[in-house]
Order: sequence, then C-alpha cells, then structure tokens
Amino acid sequence: VAARATPNPVGVGSLVTLNESIRGGVGPFSYAWAVVSVPAASAAALSSTTDANPTFTPDVAGSYQLSLTVTDSIGRSSAPSQITVQATIS
Repeated sequence: VAARATPNPVGVGSLVTLNESIRGGVGPFSYAWAVVSVPAASAAALSSTTDANPTFTPDVAGSYQLSLTVTDSIGRSSAPSQITVQATIS
C-alpha cells in the first residue's frame, strides 16, 4: 500500500485529502490512518481514521507525518505506509 496526499506541499489552512494505492489483497478493504507527528502547537486532526480518503487541515507551518495500514477482507494487513505533508505559510 502507498499513502498519498493532495496537495503536497500545502499552504497552512488549506484542506489536504489523503488517499491510497493498493496492490493485491481481497476487497473490500479497511483503513487505519494515524497521525504520527505534527509541528509543535498544532491541533490538526484527521476527519476520520477509518475512511479511505480522510482530510485534515494543517494549522501551523511544518511537517505532518501520517501513516496508513490497510487490512483486506480475509484479515491480511499491510505494513504501515508513511507520508509526510509539508505545510508552508502562503
């Protein structure tokens, strides 16, 4: 599985949509997104940790690290896929 973010980099205050690219496995799939780290003083949170395409809005400049683990319908889980979204002041 590969996690992606659109757009990336992004301006502070702009909505980011996360998505995935899955190879193999047996659908339907379940998703486990997690926020690994955010800049100091950030209160940014995911709109959902279980949706295929959650969103979040970076609220301070810096790096936001997220991870995604996908589980298929027969219980096989992927290794976590990590992504870093860079937020800048526009």
